[in-house]
Amino acid sequence: MSAPARSWCLAAGLLLGALQACAAPVPAGYSAAGLYNLANSYARAGKPGMAVLNYERARLLSPNDPDVEANLRFVRSSAHSYAMRAFCWACAWSG
Repeated sequence: MSAPARSWCLAAGLLLGALQACAAPVPAGYSAAGLYNLANSYARAGKPGMAVLNYERARLLSPNDPDVEANLRFVRSSAHSYAMRAFCWACAWSG
């Protein structure tokens, strides 16, 4: 499905069609924007687990994107699931 068709599906509220279109393999690879949009679609469809997964993937490709961070926090808080704090090796070894 082409990009305009994906946008139309999303704008029309046809989330399942948008999810199927976005979940199709991308021949050129992944992009942070594409994963961010896919995560937004999952969040709107009430699938917080898939939304978090794709926000995390987008964050790997674009670590300083404030929109990804904000949406990830929002989905986690609304789903009542919180990420574990990252273990700090330096803190553990410093005593």
